[in-house]
Amino acid sequence: MIKDGEVVCNLTAFDLVNPREERWAGTEASADIRQVGEQHLLILGKKLPADSLSDYRLVLVQDITELYADMEKQAWLFAEIYFAAVVLSVLIIFLITGRLLKPLRKLQQAAADISEGRLGQRAQAGSKDEIGAMAASFNRMADRIEEQVRELEKEKVSAQRGMLLGSLTHELKTPMTSIIGYSDTLLHVKLSEERREQALYRIHDECRRLERLSGKLMNLIGLYDNDSIRLEETEVEDLFSRVADLEEYHLEECGMTLETRSDGQMRRLDRDLFESLLINLIDNAVKAGKEGDAIRLEAAGNEISVTDQGSTARRSAPRYREPLSLRRIW
Repeated sequence: MIKDGEVVCNLTAFDLVNPREERWAGTEASADIRQVGEQHLLILGKKLPADSLSDYRLVLVQDITELYADMEKQAWLFAEIYFAAVVLSVLIIFLITGRLLKPLRKLQQAAADISEGRLGQRAQAGSKDEIGAMAASFNRMADRIEEQVRELEKEKVSAQRGMLLGSLTHELKTPMTSIIGYSDTLLHVKLSEERREQALYRIHDECRRLERLSGKLMNLIGLYDNDSIRLEETEVEDLFSRVADLEEYHLEECGMTLETRSDGQMRRLDRDLFESLLINLIDNAVKAGKEGDAIRLEAAGNEISVTDQGSTARRSAPRYREPLSLRRIW
């Protein structure tokens, strides 16, 4: 209680520093919160109406430190709740986003697998939303691509088999020509018993070679992508002698000679198919040459070569790099 600016009664544990403060001079209560040390104080004051000439003022002081502590605790609690809510929201969004993007990742992986040649891969199209519809469309596209690739592979195999069938026909021509030539000689030329036996032996040998060669070429046609060629150690000089015997009749008709030269080494090759290769090269050399020319068949180091004195048309040069066919040897 304050009377005329002096404290006349104080029931609190605090002292007023300025009892004459004008904020309490009105009849309306005035409130103020002040911090004294670690304490927070609520101060209310007003002028008391009185008939006397004295000025009476009533000031109430209340310690609200605990209230401030509770407010601070609530503020920290709200901050923790807010932080936890933010973290939980981010986690939920991450999980939801991951679940939504999972079909897209699988679709992307399926597309990558197909681009690398694994055409059997498909995307999961279990959902009925836009992603599921897109996955279903992707799978239909993949099915169509796989079907077209199969058709192209069938066409490729058919083309390869057709080429090999043509090669088979061409390769059978050489031994058949020899057989016809020797048989014609037996029919129309009077030979000694030794020459007759030699001609019959050549016919028999050509028939056996024809049988082996046709069998191998048919294997190539049926198993084009497999290794159907048997490589064996072969004496090159013996191989050259055999080729020279097979081409003797043809070269005599054309007035040309075959010179062979070997280093005496062994080579790992398929004898029947290599004979056919060398015969093709020699036949082409005969076509490119003229009467009196000599064709050289040589083996040196890692090379076996057929050299002629003819010339190859310039228009044929770009075809050297085409896939090898036994009937496309220049």
